[in-house]
Amino acid sequence: ALTREMRLAAASSSGAGAGSPPPGATSRSGCSVWGRFTPRAAAVPRVQHLWTGFAATLARDVPFTAIYWCCVEAMRERLLKNHAQAAGLPVLGSLPASPSGRTAQLTHVFAANLTAGALSGAFAAALTTPFDVVKTRMQTSSTPSRSRIAAAMAASSRGSSSGGRGTWVLHGATQAPGSAPGQGLLDVLRSVYQTEGVRGLFTGMGPRVARAAPACAIVIASYEVLKAQM
Repeated sequence: ALTREMRLAAASSSGAGAGSPPPGATSRSGCSVWGRFTPRAAAVPRVQHLWTGFAATLARDVPFTAIYWCCVEAMRERLLKNHAQAAGLPVLGSLPASPSGRTAQLTHVFAANLTAGALSGAFAAALTTPFDVVKTRMQTSSTPSRSRIAAAMAASSRGSSSGGRGTWVLHGATQAPGSAPGQGLLDVLRSVYQTEGVRGLFTGMGPRVARAAPACAIVIASYEVLKAQM
């Protein structure tokens, strides 16, 4: 949303012509995607757009965090306990005094947390994918398409070169499948399910899991190794 407003502001600041709108645009009264844009109007930020999808973001991140930490704590505790029993070491004891013993222990701490973090992060990411889909649909339902933004900026450039004072900018929006501007979290969730089914709710699960798994694994493993050395 912030990037969109910056692009539109940039288009208006170039000072396009005050004549008719670009080809294919209709009057504002005729349900146009174009409208008269003045410096005064440009100064009014659309702050509410910055919070689009806030509820969906919470609905995604809060369960993700809860699922992740419940799983990672249980999993790494089990892995570390099994290793400690096999090596004859206390589960929460200090690191061995010998360099080789310390290295072996730290290696296992790293491996156990890396494994637990990756599996827990992947599991939590997969389960919360529907809310990520809803968040994305809500945030893109009021986003102008690239072609329309390009047309607005091109119109500004043409008007600027002719010495005009006004400009025509895009204020229309594309509508993401299964969503419409102004819909709430449950409305979008229901719409996606009705139009695309369960498969639609898990669109993009693969890339989401592929990002979350290594990120969670690296963070928890690095933290636990550094903590063990202190």
